[in-house]
Amino acid sequence: ECPSNYKLNCFPNVNELATEEHFNIPDNSISTTLSYILSLKQLNKLTIKRVNFTFEQIINLIRLTPNLPVLKLDLLSFKGIQQNENFEYVSNTNKINTLEIRESCSLENFPEGVGVGVDVEKP
Repeated sequence: ECPSNYKLNCFPNVNELATEEHFNIPDNSISTTLSYILSLKQLNKLTIKRVNFTFEQIINLIRLTPNLPVLKLDLLSFKGIQQNENFEYVSNTNKINTLEIRESCSLENFPEGVGVGVDVEKP
C-alpha cells in the first residue's frame, strides 16, 4: 500500500508508463508527483495519450527519465515553447531513439533540436 505522503516509490518495478485522458495533476508538478510513485530513471517506455500536458511539462518529465528510449505522444501543443535550461539539457542528453507521433501532432511544428537522431514513427 502506498503511503499517504508518497515519500517512497509505490511501484519500484515499473518500467513502462502510459497516461490517459483522465490523468490529471492539479498543479505543475507532474514530474515530482510521478517520481514519488515510481522510479522515473528506470522507465523504458513513456506513452502520453490525450493528456493536456504542456511541452514544458513533457520536457521536465523527460529530464527525469534519462534512460528513456521510447516516447509515444498523441496530443502535444508547441505553443509558447521556450528553449530554456531544461530544454537544452534534454536535447543534449536524452536517449530517446524511437519517437512515435500520433496524427494529432505534426512534424512541421516540431521545435528545432528536439528529436535529433531519433527514428520517428507515424502510425
